[in-house]
Amino acid sequence: MYTLLRKDSESDLPVPEQQDEHQPILELQHSHETLSLRNISYDELEAIRVNWAKAEGWASLKHGINATYRIDPKGFYVLEQHQQKMASISVVSYPAIKLAYIGFFIVPKPLRGKGYGALL
Repeated sequence: MYTLLRKDSESDLPVPEQQDEHQPILELQHSHETLSLRNISYDELEAIRVNWAKAEGWASLKHGINATYRIDPKGFYVLEQHQQKMASISVVSYPAIKLAYIGFFIVPKPLRGKGYGALL
């Protein structure tokens, strides 16, 4: 049995260190653009949460992202071009219960309709 313990303060939970998260995992061609897919650090994830998700009204993410990042820090990705973030997604693995979860899928409004989300 698994229990998720919720803390009042997100900062009370340690976040694992991640190795060179700026290293692309994959390069993709989209139209005539070359895009990179890479893991993101917790700080980048937090910035996306604050700048993109909060603007969408996703206020309930305060505690969930930290806990999920602790479980699978390599499960969070960003699609970018020339270091400009275009879209983000999480594909978090829970090996103890043989489950994977896709979520936190977001493309900022000005970039929607250009195929970046479909590419993810």
